[in-house]
Amino acid sequence: MLKTTVLHITNRQLWLINPHYQVKFGLSPRKLNKVIAYIPILRNFFSTSCFYILKKGT
Repeated sequence: MLKTTVLHITNRQLWLINPHYQVKFGLSPRKLNKVIAYIPILRNFFSTSCFYILKKGT
């Protein structure tokens, strides 16, 4: 979808424990380990959410 727009990813944060789970279940948020984040199968299995910051390109 980004390829068809002028938006670019400036930051991506994968979460092992989603920050919203703090309110729902009382769990403290945990970021996904960077080593696991680079391995697609593990990343898909362990990440509960992903937040992106997008920037409008030229």
